[in-house]
Amino acid sequence: NSKLLAVAYDEGLATFQIGRREPTVSFNNAKVVYTKNLEAFTVNLKAIELEEHPRAGVPYELLAREAGTTDIYGLFIKHSSNGNLLAIYNTHEFGILKTQAFKTTKFGQGC
Repeated sequence: NSKLLAVAYDEGLATFQIGRREPTVSFNNAKVVYTKNLEAFTVNLKAIELEEHPRAGVPYELLAREAGTTDIYGLFIKHSSNGNLLAIYNTHEFGILKTQAFKTTKFGQGC
């Protein structure tokens, strides 16, 4: 696994997991935005072609489109109430992006 770091020293060995296993996700008006590390992707749920009688538990293929990259390693992601802005933040910094162009409009230090 490329997300593991192993450190060896005289008294033993320690391994650390770097990053997250699950991507951060936000959902607004049938549009999903998720990030993996610094890369962002979007999925339009309205574009999914459903069967006439969908069966429970059957996965559907989602076509994710690459939206761009972020300057922040986000631990959390959230849409604004109108869906035009997206906040990506962690414990040290934040960024606010426009959802259509995925351009940073504001950024700064967190708490």
